[in-house]
Amino acid sequence: MKTLQLKFDYSRVNPVRWLNVLKQKVKAFDIKPNPPVIPELFAAIEKNYEADPALVFGNLYKILEISPQNYEALLMLSEMCLNYGKMQEGCTVALLGAKHYKNDFNFHKLLGSYFGYLGDLQASAKSFKRALELNPNSISLQYLLQAAQKKKVNIAPREYISNLFNNYADTYEVSLLQNLEYKSHIELVDYLRLLIPQEPVDSLLDLGCGTGLFGHEFTKKVEVKKLVGVDLSENMLTKSKEKNIYTELHQSDLIEYLQKVNTPFDIITLTDVLVYIGDLEPVIANSYKALKPGGYLGFTVEALDSGTYELNINGRYRHSLSYITTLNNRYRFGKIYSKTIALRKEYGNNVAGYLVLLQK
Repeated sequence: MKTLQLKFDYSRVNPVRWLNVLKQKVKAFDIKPNPPVIPELFAAIEKNYEADPALVFGNLYKILEISPQNYEALLMLSEMCLNYGKMQEGCTVALLGAKHYKNDFNFHKLLGSYFGYLGDLQASAKSFKRALELNPNSISLQYLLQAAQKKKVNIAPREYISNLFNNYADTYEVSLLQNLEYKSHIELVDYLRLLIPQEPVDSLLDLGCGTGLFGHEFTKKVEVKKLVGVDLSENMLTKSKEKNIYTELHQSDLIEYLQKVNTPFDIITLTDVLVYIGDLEPVIANSYKALKPGGYLGFTVEALDSGTYELNINGRYRHSLSYITTLNNRYRFGKIYSKTIALRKEYGNNVAGYLVLLQK
């Protein structure tokens, strides 16, 4: 696969050309820009941020038409473009932000992500380094720099995961279900139902439960007496609690929680969770101990053709099925079931993954 090499020069960013692009984008709105409009536009953005992304994009363009150097609009538009896969557009906005606010680490961090997605790892690492210079205590930036440098890292830092999902909680389900067409939680529930010998299920441990997508889907189709959710993110747990389906919810590192389990579970699940853990051995080993005999460990991973695991520029890991099979045999799970699935969409393309069940 050919790597796209992009060489951006900050000095070549032309604000006049960018303004012309913005003017084309706002033609349909038929407004006469004036400063008092800006607070109203931001108020509409706050009100509709989760429900109407198109309105949010439109209002951000309007604000930048009025005030091309508006910090909040530049930053929000840069982040929105990244979330919605508008890579070239978002990179241009982030470059403008970095040009106007040279000592703001946020724009350099965003540029690190954009350059990485666009295939220029050298530029990505350079941007993450600059962001780290401006914010030297950021563990998240250190982790993303390691990803851009293709360094061997066993697990994403807790701070990175908790910050990521605390900030993502409000828009998580809209982004995942509507924009990324995520269905892994449904696939795992249906796969489990083929193998569960009887209902109701006495106990299920939902590790990395997030907003409760898997738990909600499971309880729609299967009766479960005790459903326990565990997540690092406080804001994601708040969303889970709103669904009123969990018997217990705990804010904890998943491996630490597994090590404290006294009463074994019938089922342990991790959907879209192991993408933040490279070395799966502690998860597999402690899950075995926390399962009843005959119990199931069910999870999804992004697919890697060979080797063990690999950290991608987006801060997510891929794992090979041969690596998982090795761990299955090492910890003496009785059976392994697996199939290839499309985990979600990413920039219009399916992300290949494996759905795996290990039976104790």
